[in-house]
Amino acid sequence: MAETNSEVWIGLAGVVVGASITGIKDWILEAARKKAHARYVAIRVVCLFDEFVEDTVEVAYDGGTANPHDQGCYEPNVKIPSSPHFPDHWEWKSLPPELMYEILSFPNEVKAADQEISLVGEHSAGPPYYEEWFEERQFRYAKLGKKAHAITIQLRKKYDIPKREIGNWKPEKKLERIIKEIKK
Repeated sequence: MAETNSEVWIGLAGVVVGASITGIKDWILEAARKKAHARYVAIRVVCLFDEFVEDTVEVAYDGGTANPHDQGCYEPNVKIPSSPHFPDHWEWKSLPPELMYEILSFPNEVKAADQEISLVGEHSAGPPYYEEWFEERQFRYAKLGKKAHAITIQLRKKYDIPKREIGNWKPEKKLERIIKEIKK
């Protein structure tokens, strides 16, 4: 009977070890899958934000030009960039919640900035130069560009995405410069 008891315990231990190995293997595979999805989402977001940052530099330095067909009133030379669009099917839950929130709430920040710019245009800026409107537009988009750039830095660091090198071109420095000038 002693042999039967030890055989039962050995069999039970084998089942527990086998189940544990399977569970650990599944956990490792799921962690690897989640990490791959997170890196994919991060790369996509970085690409979208890099383009957005480039576009915000153009807006931040756009002081407008006179339109000869509109009594010389100033109008922008550059359209504001579209807010980045993030597809729902990306594996958002693979990112840390704080980072996911920063990214997914960004379009709301763009919308809020556009509303502020519009309010200044309606209530403060006047022809022919619309200086207050242009300044608000430059300031808001410079800040949005800086925030988008800061998010790309976090994503690049966390997911080992190479830094984008374009010679001496440093859009974040240009955005910082325009923010400082406007704050003066």
